[in-house]
Amino acid sequence: MLNVFPAQHDSLTKQVGAPVSATMWIDLVGPTDAEIAEVEAATGFRLPSIDALREIKSSSRLRYQHGVFYLSTPLAVRHPDAIDTQLPVGFVLSQTHLITIRFAALTAFDDVSERLADGRETPGSSLEILLLLCEESVDRIADLLEQAAGDLNGLTSRIFRTDDPGSPHAARENRILRRQLRNVGRLGTSSPK
Repeated sequence: MLNVFPAQHDSLTKQVGAPVSATMWIDLVGPTDAEIAEVEAATGFRLPSIDALREIKSSSRLRYQHGVFYLSTPLAVRHPDAIDTQLPVGFVLSQTHLITIRFAALTAFDDVSERLADGRETPGSSLEILLLLCEESVDRIADLLEQAAGDLNGLTSRIFRTDDPGSPHAARENRILRRQLRNVGRLGTSSPK
């Protein structure tokens, strides 16, 4: 899916020329080859492939070339079926454009795009849009960390509430403890969306 902000036309190719210069953020979500080619033709930037975005060497994740920053980063995503995974996200930043390439819905990105679409935010540059995305992402992660801390505090109080180990309920308490430890393990592998 190809989203353009500020939205002017349904298709980026209709914006070739002066209108494309007014486009500050191009957001590609699960892009097709045709959408990637369309953005490359309209902007003149070479967009990274998914394999380039998946590169794990930190030295390959940031580069500056011909006045354009290319950044790739893995972001943790939680799917509705509670499977956590890391998906690559790419950022291409020039003085005039921010292009994001992602392969899953990310709530922080969707929230920023809504704020731009309804006029709550009116950034003056592509860099300001990148900062909005970073701010929203950090806010979401902070909320999730707060929630995880609350969950862990609750588990901690249940785990360490000690009763007499010689009591007739010791076996039951051991089962409860094992269940709570599994919950702690699941919380440890949780990741934000």
